Amino acid sequence: MIKKRDIVITGLQNFNISIGSNCVNIAKEFAKNNRVLYVNYPLDRITSLRHSSNPIIKKQLSIIKKKSPALSKVGKNLWVLDTPIILESINKIKFNSLFDFFNKINNKRFADSINHNIQELNFTNIILFVDGDIYRSFFLKELLKPKTFVYYSRDRLTSTKYYQHHGKRLEAKLLNKADLVCCNSEYLANLARKYNSNSKNVGQGCNVDLFTPKKHYIKPKDILNIKSPIIGYAGSLKASRLDIKLLEDIAIAKPKWNFVFVGPEDHDFTLSSLHKLPNVFFTGLKPIDELPDYIAFFDVAINPQYVNDITIGNYPLKIDEYLAMGKKIVATKTDTMKLFSNYVYLASNTTEYIKMISLALKEDDSINKKNRIAFAKTHTWENSVNNIYKEIERTINS
Repeated sequence: MIKKRDIVITGLQNFNISIGSNCVNIAKEFAKNNRVLYVNYPLDRITSLRHSSNPIIKKQLSIIKKKSPALSKVGKNLWVLDTPIILESINKIKFNSLFDFFNKINNKRFADSINHNIQELNFTNIILFVDGDIYRSFFLKELLKPKTFVYYSRDRLTSTKYYQHHGKRLEAKLLNKADLVCCNSEYLANLARKYNSNSKNVGQGCNVDLFTPKKHYIKPKDILNIKSPIIGYAGSLKASRLDIKLLEDIAIAKPKWNFVFVGPEDHDFTLSSLHKLPNVFFTGLKPIDELPDYIAFFDVAINPQYVNDITIGNYPLKIDEYLAMGKKIVATKTDTMKLFSNYVYLASNTTEYIKMISLALKEDDSINKKNRIAFAKTHTWENSVNNIYKEIERTINS
């Protein structure tokens, strides 16, 4: 186990993200035995102008104007840094050399701000842990000079639209210069090994203390009058990851099943015909600590992934959350879902989904429920971070 080390984390999600984050959970686990500086991603120029009325942006602008402190202590060994800078918005620059020139300037400003706080906290011999931050953290190994540089891969980011121009090129280079690459699925680890042989599957964690069947749950008011059977999904509703057409077809085919979606919707979901169906209900975004209140009343939990380059190898955290609460689950077959084949009903199309949900609804699950909960408990954040520790120690000693 790594103890009494100084760890700096950069990534793609702010510490106070409302829907939960692998990186935030890893930071909290690191902080049990180490000092941790969690760096929120900085504002870019376009975002600061377009969304200046957003409360989160307002807070960041206040920090930039030195009206609020940039560094805050949020736990015994855990600090959060809101870097008081605005980076230039460069993602639409298509020419590699020009993008790289401005990206290095952005990285230098980012690193200067981090270094200032590293010195203020007296961090030494740091472990730099980068959670998929391909652009802003590209030069941090050279600029922060960490003792060990770990790149964390939990998604196939380079298949998303945002990274279409420079993502694959730069992530390949970033993987190559990492001392260690940690991935949350074997699929992603195999992809990373093309560029770095020291790429390891460290598994996924889940907050099993939050997602527990032991608590007495009260049905939330906004689903109080929705009758069973409730087929439910909890998480972000994005068309790039979830199959809207599949959901529409199932809901139309089974009008006596009620479908509850808990989470924020993207533009495509908002405009989908799901909103016109009488047996489909949307609750909107809920704080992560309220999600169990909804999941508790799902008769069957689903993960209707749209299979593409983004989702084919990703590890869906919500599966562990559902399992931790003992829920019967129907999910789309993917490479990673093979891991759950003994505990989850897997389906590939509308017909199979309807068949599997029907089987799940009929299941006498007293024994299976215990098995699902037990399996989820093998996927704790403590276990995942201990795997990361082992790989860091092995890398340092090799």
